[in-house]
Parts: sequence; structure tokens; C-alpha cells
Amino acid sequence: LAGLALTMTNTSSNSNLQKTAKNHIRGRVMSLFQMAMHGGMSIGSLFTGILSVNFGVRIALLVNGLAGITLQIFILYFYRARKTN
Repeated sequence: LAGLALTMTNTSSNSNLQKTAKNHIRGRVMSLFQMAMHGGMSIGSLFTGILSVNFGVRIALLVNGLAGITLQIFILYFYRARKTN
């Protein structure tokens, strides 16, 4: 179920990004997106592994959840601030 959700999210994010990017920079935008997605997952997996070995799985998942919520709050804040200007 999680794999299906990840596939659907990646597909919709990828197609939305391709539709909204300008033609002359679409390749650059897509390469940065792919680098962030694949690189971010690798770094996140490494960080989660280190946390789970040292502090346990519950703490690792708690830290990941809090980091995700914090990142989402920052993204929404800056998106709304940019949209109002």
C-alpha cells in the first residue's frame, strides 16, 4: 500500500512539475527534482538507520515524523508568503 502511494505521488508530482515548468528550463528543473528525490531518500535512509541503531526504531520514526511536519509547515509558510507578495 505504501509503495502504491509513493508511486502515485511521484507520478503526479513529476507530471505537475513538467506541466508548470517553462519549456526552456524544463530539463534543468526535472534534473534538480530527480536529484532531490533520489538524493533526499538516500540521505534520509542513512539518517534513519543511524538513529534507529543508536536510539531505537520508535525514536527514529518520531524524529522523521517531526522533521516531515516541520518541513511542511515551513513550505506552506514560505509558499503563502511568496503568493501574497
